[in-house]
Amino acid sequence: MGYENPDLYYQPDAFGITPVGEVDWDDESCSFCITAVWQCKEDTKVFYWAQDSGCSCPAPFEGFTSLEGNDWAEVNKGTKHECIKALLDELERVKKVNESYSWRTFDPSDDVLELVGKLVRL
Repeated sequence: MGYENPDLYYQPDAFGITPVGEVDWDDESCSFCITAVWQCKEDTKVFYWAQDSGCSCPAPFEGFTSLEGNDWAEVNKGTKHECIKALLDELERVKKVNESYSWRTFDPSDDVLELVGKLVRL
């Protein structure tokens, strides 16, 4: 991460993208599990989305220094409808995982629906 080697999260302008929003799937205090969504500036019908997770030491998406992703995860590219489907699919997956653990009470549904609403309006 840094201005010599920009990343998608903190320097999206370097990639010709604009942040739309993000979802934190875990809401943990010392870690993150985020899906971020960006819109292409040149072609506003094109969207990018990616997921990154880690502890409090790395910054989110610091290894994402291209629109291709990094060694562990890719950056997805598609229409807003494809992005919405990916977000809703991930929400269902997370809800199933959370249901299997009685101590997991965090529900990211409101955050996902807020981001989907933003995408629908674009």
